[in-house]
Amino acid sequence: MRRSALFVRPSLADGDAVSVREALALGISVVASATGTRPPGVVLFRTGDAGDLAAKISRVLEAGPVTRAPGPSKDFFAELLGVYRMAAEECA
Repeated sequence: MRRSALFVRPSLADGDAVSVREALALGISVVASATGTRPPGVVLFRTGDAGDLAAKISRVLEAGPVTRAPGPSKDFFAELLGVYRMAAEECA
């Protein structure tokens, strides 16, 4: 993922996707459907709207690469662990 210029998550239904948070932590631009929980920094498109998806992807790619983060921080891993804990509690 670190070599990616853009991460796209075109889900029709979604929760708090760890892959979205991973991409953001690596400094990769993210375009995702406006469904579920999306952290700050994600460019949202209207769920199920291919035209809006294409427009948002074009806009992000035209803006150029973002500054790459050196890698996930310890805070990212703590936050990720919290997401898994919440999921485990909901399933229990």
